Amino acid sequence: MFAGLFGAALVGLLWAPWFEHATAWQAMAVNDVILFVAGLMGIWLFVGTMASSTAAVPLTTSVFAALLGLLGSVLAVLRLIWPPDLGPGPTDLAWGAWAGTAAVIGLALSAGVAMRSERRTTIDIDAIPVTPAPS
Repeated sequence: MFAGLFGAALVGLLWAPWFEHATAWQAMAVNDVILFVAGLMGIWLFVGTMASSTAAVPLTTSVFAALLGLLGSVLAVLRLIWPPDLGPGPTDLAWGAWAGTAAVIGLALSAGVAMRSERRTTIDIDAIPVTPAPS
């Protein structure tokens, strides 16, 4: 559920001001597309988990969402450290850069937790009768 919330927040925050007078779409060339796809994977993780009756779809989606979230986290942190050159004068960070970075880090962490929670341990090992091998 949290991956879907972080994914939706990330997709919405791409239109927020990340840098002074520039959104993520205006300021970045490829990073914004990677962040957008990562956000969509977080949303799809939520939808796929709710719609699927098996663990295959959510588990696969959580793997891709975690990988894209990790890649997006690295790219977003790098943009916080080294903002893009948007012309003359300094490029100041806006609130969207901080919120977007937090959203993509939250997406990576929650997708990683979703991967872990798909393990099903329904078999009780002690309930299985143990019979000795014939000699």
